[in-house]
Amino acid sequence: MKTKAILLFSTLFVNFLFSQKVNVEFITKTDSIYKKERRDFIYLNEKTDLSAAKIIGKIKANGKADWHTLFYSIMTKAQKLGANAFKYSSSSEESDTSELIIDTYLISEKIKADNKEFLPKNKIYFFGRHNKKGTTEDFKLNGKKTTLKAFHYAVYNLDKDTQINKGGFLGTTLNISPNPSGRSYYMNFSGFGPSAVMTGSLSFTAGNIIQMDENYSLLLTHIYQIYQLQE
Repeated sequence: MKTKAILLFSTLFVNFLFSQKVNVEFITKTDSIYKKERRDFIYLNEKTDLSAAKIIGKIKANGKADWHTLFYSIMTKAQKLGANAFKYSSSSEESDTSELIIDTYLISEKIKADNKEFLPKNKIYFFGRHNKKGTTEDFKLNGKKTTLKAFHYAVYNLDKDTQINKGGFLGTTLNISPNPSGRSYYMNFSGFGPSAVMTGSLSFTAGNIIQMDENYSLLLTHIYQIYQLQE
């Protein structure tokens, strides 16, 4: 049943991609052939040494679609050529058309381990809506009301037991604690972006509090920064 559900989800998502009319193309592409199709697609920090990485290519996706759809379209194309990691290059939006460009790589386990050291430790990231400009999200963090604008994100230290509430007394409450591994959390309140269903990782969906995939979330910080700088 689980396999059938995954296949159904994949089919529906592919159909959704076609309906979004996303164009995907290589700007630059490797001449090498890596036969093994990859499953992972890891966000690379700008400090990570990539001198030993194999470059797959720079890929551009654009269309009348949300950022998650553009990212997923690039990921699907890159993984077929052996890519298992990516680095943000640029993003832009004009009228109702968005464009995302990322560099894709095939990296070793050593580079993966090195890159992990640069990723956020014991942080909580909250992401505002990604499709309705001018809207806000209200939630409580340790009892304090917090407002988050659309296309904005906020980062908090997870240095003590933390309570997140969405919707007040009759809403949803989530309690999380610092982890010895330094695990960080990435959340939104409207259900966008890849989740455990697509990444295969452990996650949670607690009512209106939804955990996002770390790799896509860190990419989204670059995209949201552009919106914030435009204000």
